[in-house]
Amino acid sequence: MPPAGPFERQRTGAPRRKRVGDGAVNFFSGACFNVSKNRFVPKLPIVKPIELIRVLNHLGFFEHHRVGSHAQFKNSDGRRVTVPAHAGQDINKKTLKGIIDDLDLSVEEFIKLL
Repeated sequence: MPPAGPFERQRTGAPRRKRVGDGAVNFFSGACFNVSKNRFVPKLPIVKPIELIRVLNHLGFFEHHRVGSHAQFKNSDGRRVTVPAHAGQDINKKTLKGIIDDLDLSVEEFIKLL
């Protein structure tokens, strides 16, 4: 049996197409841009582990523990941050965002420290 209309689910398992007015996310509504709460948020930079370690040392962190290629840094007030220090590789953007959140910094402040 063919689909009842252009907005119904097809037999092949293709996703249902939505109109822009019925709650669907438009492609240019902010999904492809880094926009949050009507203000510009800069994109995360590509960072090598040595650059991140330099920023951590500047913020008062010291290397507390290392297992393999993962180094734990500790601050005087007890905060800890784990950095994947794989040689020759960049830090993944989601990992970098998690580290920035652990440092209680904004992306703008982190970029200024680089």
